[in-house]
Amino acid sequence: MGRRLYETMTYWEDPANAASFDAAEREWADLWNALPKLVFSRTLTEVTGAATLATEDLATEIARLKSLPGDGDLAIGGADLAHQIAALDLIDEYQVLVNPAVAGGGVPYFAHDGRHERLTLVEHRAFDGGTVLLRYRVER
Repeated sequence: MGRRLYETMTYWEDPANAASFDAAEREWADLWNALPKLVFSRTLTEVTGAATLATEDLATEIARLKSLPGDGDLAIGGADLAHQIAALDLIDEYQVLVNPAVAGGGVPYFAHDGRHERLTLVEHRAFDGGTVLLRYRVER
């Protein structure tokens, strides 16, 4: 994840916040806090919890993570970081969660740099509360 997302998500690690969590928020915090995280930043010198600060470039770090034993996906968090990784053609699948809220501003999820990728819809699912998951595989 990028620095901004990392800093935003430290909310879930703060014991002062946890005191007010309802059952669903506690469940999410437990899941989130257990996940290993790799943070890419030009300004941070340290991170906390289950996070590690990246020391190599994006392509090298992703290749290293993919070479680790075990199954699982690498998730990319943060629009700037995702854009940089997409420019390196290292994204195999996009998983987009659409939430029923409008919050203007921010960095575009899909940067407008002239890239054109063909995507194939592999899953769509609606959740209680109105959130929708869309999974697209990148065609190569």
